Amino acid sequence: MMSNLKNEITEKSTGCCPEIEKGKECNVLDFHYRLVNFTQVGNQRVPVEVLIHARLEKCSEGLELGKLAYSTTLFPGEKVNLFTTDRRTRFSFDQETNLSYRNEQTHESQYYMASMDKMMSDLNITDRGNSNSASHSDFSTTGSTSGAIQSFLSGASINVKGNFNASSSMDFIRELSSHAEASHSRSVEATAASSSVSVGEVQTRNHAEGETENHFEASSRSFSNPNQCHAVTYFFHQINVKQRVSFKIVSIKRRVLDSVGDATVSNRPVVSKGEISIMPSVIPADNPKRVEIEERARVSENFKLNAVSGLNTSSLAFSPAALFAQPSASTGNLDEAMRKQALKQVDEDLIATGLLDKSTRKISEEVKAELSFTNITSLPTPGLLVKSCLDECCVCEPELAKKINLDLERKQLENDLLKKQIELLEKSQEYRCCPQPEKEEEV
Repeated sequence: MMSNLKNEITEKSTGCCPEIEKGKECNVLDFHYRLVNFTQVGNQRVPVEVLIHARLEKCSEGLELGKLAYSTTLFPGEKVNLFTTDRRTRFSFDQETNLSYRNEQTHESQYYMASMDKMMSDLNITDRGNSNSASHSDFSTTGSTSGAIQSFLSGASINVKGNFNASSSMDFIRELSSHAEASHSRSVEATAASSSVSVGEVQTRNHAEGETENHFEASSRSFSNPNQCHAVTYFFHQINVKQRVSFKIVSIKRRVLDSVGDATVSNRPVVSKGEISIMPSVIPADNPKRVEIEERARVSENFKLNAVSGLNTSSLAFSPAALFAQPSASTGNLDEAMRKQALKQVDEDLIATGLLDKSTRKISEEVKAELSFTNITSLPTPGLLVKSCLDECCVCEPELAKKINLDLERKQLENDLLKKQIELLEKSQEYRCCPQPEKEEEV
């Protein structure tokens, strides 16, 4: 009794199934571009940082039918096994234990956002290298989750090299908007390549054991044509997700750089593994090589920590100290009056070029509207939608078609006969529900 009461209270308070509301699926990336503007205050050259805050937002807006991935026509009575492969399924084989299978996925939205993060961060005017080596590893291999996650860990702050003034800052923002729109198209194509799906025909489905560490795993299904005189065509369409991408300049902030008290906040550098994708592995406790494998893992982890801390950077393509290097600021402390004067001079230059509004000291609405854009595109998903079409042309000869019609007429006559027999049985006294009792004869 108490158990039933407890279950009733739980169902009333939480419900059997949780309520799931459909929300707006959006992904947002913020970028901070740091430009240094040197201004002369008295006899001192003061560096003022102009921080440009840009935002990339992507929102999904439903599904739509994508491109035709595969089509096949089956004749009457024909059956075929079809397999599908994609870049999201991995297969690993361990000779010592047994077959080990791992499925690793990243959503197509994350592929797109990772590509945009690379293209908008690794510019040829920054101190982080170039875009050629940065975006190559994500889409030239299997497109695993490690590359996508690592790209987001690089940080949102980008230091731009050079000495900028108000005019060059305006030119940089215009070029940044154009670069973002061009990078959008390239990221869409790269995402489409990473989400490609292949459909093929197989006769048998056998697994061959090998020593390869990983390969594309396939899944197969059977399709048949049960008709007798008409062919059937199956169409395999990819399912696309529709998305709205918007880019805008959120704000422009200014601050004085002081060598004595540098207030810059940025991520530590992420040590890249190149084009190597690491898969976690589970080692049984009774594995004879467990201690050796654990020791190799500890050595690899210690090397990575030393590389990040700058103790062992000989094999790296960059130095963490150089990554955070700021332009040379003033040699002495800056008093409050000098700071205000430097900011005032930079603000006046930015207002003169139209970047800042004179009354609010914020980015002007005209510039914000000029540099913003919105595009609507669709990204392919690994999902497939199968449609079938019945051919109107008959492939049977007249005699076979006549035989099929005679068989249908015979089955129809058999059904009519069964209906007639049921009607006669219902009229029979023996098969009624409640037969009337027979009257006894009087003696």
